[in-house]
Amino acid sequence: MRFARLSLMLLAGGAFSQRAHAETARFDFLGPDCTDSAPLLESRLEELVEPHERARLGGRVAVTRSADRYEIEMSIGLDGRSLGTRRFEASSCARAAETAAVAASLAVFAEDGEPRGAAESGIEPTVWTQRPDPKPDFVRPGPAPQLNRAGPSVEGRLGAFVTLDVGALPQPVLGVALTLELGVGQRWSFALLGGATTEQRRGLREPQGVLLSAMSAAGRACGAPWLGARHRLDLCAGAQLFRARGRGEGFDSNRAASLMWVAPLLGARFTLSTGFIEWRAEVDGSVPLARRRFLVDGDEVSRAAALVATVRIGALLRFR
Repeated sequence: MRFARLSLMLLAGGAFSQRAHAETARFDFLGPDCTDSAPLLESRLEELVEPHERARLGGRVAVTRSADRYEIEMSIGLDGRSLGTRRFEASSCARAAETAAVAASLAVFAEDGEPRGAAESGIEPTVWTQRPDPKPDFVRPGPAPQLNRAGPSVEGRLGAFVTLDVGALPQPVLGVALTLELGVGQRWSFALLGGATTEQRRGLREPQGVLLSAMSAAGRACGAPWLGARHRLDLCAGAQLFRARGRGEGFDSNRAASLMWVAPLLGARFTLSTGFIEWRAEVDGSVPLARRRFLVDGDEVSRAAALVATVRIGALLRFR
């Protein structure tokens, strides 16, 4: 009888000891960082493993902050036997506690397949059974890189300029221009431009004179050999069509006539970007393929120069 009572007392003491162990078993957080995340580790571990399995686990988690990352060293024991130490990184204390909980659950299930939480953690189930310890230790993987299959981005631009034309008419002349541009990627663009100058008067015998003006249209392609965060320098090539118009003033019969010519062009432009607006300075040079003249009573009134230059200053609105 006494032996039976002693056996019952020993069994009850063992059960109480196991219950006390289950209640007191925990992971200690060391170091000044992330100590407030200890309850999160415990609660997450309770979701992943059963209470009797939780009682088998113990260990420590030491956290050290480095710049904007957290370096975690985790030591784990199972049934009083040390399984080793692993190190990993996390972006926050909460992420460190959650990953440590998954790693601890892997120790319990090491011989029983993949536990709950392993797939979401990205940690290999054999992390505690591999020998020697893997180097580097397990790290929660970041998102897989996304391949850009959409091709280069396309951006539309619409702008207006004040212009100065030199060589198209006898004297330099001011004007305005509009441009419609298509940007492809960061370095390339294709544009159509149209411009018109103000009139200038070329005097003959008083009160006779000729009023001259010019219109132009151009197409060009540009590439940027120098590209910064908010500024860029482009080199451009294309072709330009000029139409010069003259009309008489003070004659007995005032008449009007027009001359047209085509010219290949080369140019450069500097751009400063501020949000959806681009501030632009441009210069183009073109060589007329034909240099026809305006004649009045046999006298030359106007003729295009061998080199025609255009300077533009203005702004463009960007839209997608």
